[in-house]
Amino acid sequence: MTQAAPMNPSQLTKKSLVKWGGEAVFLQAEQLVRRGAILKADMRDGWISGVIARESATEIYTKLRLLDADRIESHCPCFTNQHSGQVCPHVVALGI
Repeated sequence: MTQAAPMNPSQLTKKSLVKWGGEAVFLQAEQLVRRGAILKADMRDGWISGVIARESATEIYTKLRLLDADRIESHCPCFTNQHSGQVCPHVVALGI
C-alpha cells in the first residue's frame, strides 16, 4: 500500500480549518493571528510547527501534520489539546 504525499498547506481553506476544531476555535485562532501571536512558523518533513505567544506572557510550542484537507495530527501542550483531546486554537492558528 502506497502512502499519499503530504498535503501542501496552500491547499487549506477556511472550511478545512473550521472542520478541525469548529467555528468557535477558528474564530479564536483568527484572533491569535490578528494580534500577532504567531512568533515563528516553519514547515519541515510534512510538519508545520510554530511558537505562539500567550496572553500570560509565556510562549507555547505547537505542531501539526496535515493528513488531508479535513484531518490533522495535532501536538500542542495546551489543556484543550492534551486533556480534552480537541484541536485547539493554537494549532488552527498555525494552519491559518
